[in-house]
Amino acid sequence: MDKGKQIMISNNGGHGGRGCNSNTMTGDAFNNQSELKILLCDSDPESCDEVSTLLTKCSYQVISVSSFVEVVDTLDAEGPLIDILLVAVDAHIDKGMKMLKYEGELVKIVVSKVLLELKKYYMVVTDNLVRIYHHEEEITKLFDIGFNGVRIVPIHGIGGIVKTTIAKVIYNKFSVLFDCCYFLPDVGETSQQHNGLLNLQNPHNAISALNPDQVRWAIKARVTAKGDIHCYNNDRGDGKVFSFDLLDSNGGEIRVTCFNAVVDRFYDAIEVGKVYLISKGSLKPAQKNFNHLKNEWEILLKATSTVELCLDEDGSIPRQQFSFRPISEIENAENNSILDIIGIVISVNPSMPIMKKNGMETQRRILNLKDGSGKSVELTLWGEFCNREGQQLQEMIDSGVFPVLAVKAGKINDFNGKSIESFSATQLFINPVLLPKSLQLQEFSRN
Repeated sequence: MDKGKQIMISNNGGHGGRGCNSNTMTGDAFNNQSELKILLCDSDPESCDEVSTLLTKCSYQVISVSSFVEVVDTLDAEGPLIDILLVAVDAHIDKGMKMLKYEGELVKIVVSKVLLELKKYYMVVTDNLVRIYHHEEEITKLFDIGFNGVRIVPIHGIGGIVKTTIAKVIYNKFSVLFDCCYFLPDVGETSQQHNGLLNLQNPHNAISALNPDQVRWAIKARVTAKGDIHCYNNDRGDGKVFSFDLLDSNGGEIRVTCFNAVVDRFYDAIEVGKVYLISKGSLKPAQKNFNHLKNEWEILLKATSTVELCLDEDGSIPRQQFSFRPISEIENAENNSILDIIGIVISVNPSMPIMKKNGMETQRRILNLKDGSGKSVELTLWGEFCNREGQQLQEMIDSGVFPVLAVKAGKINDFNGKSIESFSATQLFINPVLLPKSLQLQEFSRN
């Protein structure tokens, strides 16, 4: 819109008190959303609340009603002050109700701003900001919005003086005015990481850079582990959940969790070892009681989330990532802590049935590992591990072969001394290839 351009809007509908604001409005008035009042009619409470929240977020004044009787009453009371009437498309129109029509620049501007609000990268900022208004006003003047050119405004100072917060406030204030916008956080820190400068230009976000401030993000990562579907019952009723772990080309790891209908949508689509593009999820604090990954966040997928299989293999993303600890350090590790170990299997006991506390029977198999430090540790396998990897290891030992075993996410148990045991997130790799430690141990076992 050209600066100073006048737009004339007249009232074409309504009668008596039931009409929209017929005042002449200028371009400046259109740019000030807070001067527009919208009457929203939707009989669906959830839908009405969602639309009302969105319009309010766009700084419009909103009156929400659920029936045409309330529409008539509101128009009788505030008709001259109402600029736009929004009605659910499937709503029944009473014959006696003359619909108000505003099919001009006003509606186009409102729709445009709402669509921009929906697609923009909105930054989360606390509501309890102190003494920031002055800085916001000064920086706003420097930007000179409306100037047809480029503006670079540096904000500098020591750490802890809310430079990033001010930048977010300014971004949220003006991003709605632009067709394309992006907030790039932690540039200095990200640039120092492996392939940092490339990651800043990459259309996909690094897992390590994800944070709850980001509304729009997309990651490209390989599935390294996938859990089973678990059913539960709580105060909200019955439900089901499953999770899987992701690893990207920078070594970043994060857990993804799905509940209920989202489980049905994604469980069969997720395969361990495959690479996916994932977006439109939400970030929440990681539940460390169930999540051993070194990431303070985890992803919650929703009905609107997207998970797209990458058909071309991406060799830049490792198939698995380990952080091995020497067996000699296990003695000083905390009980229930999670770690990775690798060693030579020196003995395997037969699988035995064990009755669990809940009355269900499971299998247990104990084996022993030894690494280059000369220390050994007992590894207890539970459930399917006993009949799968455990049986394979038993047959190898019986044939005189002492294989290398890499344990991803083993749990420390201090019952009768420190040992390792498997749990739902554990993965076992027999004679893993392309692992330097595996090759060293294989050479050690031959000698």
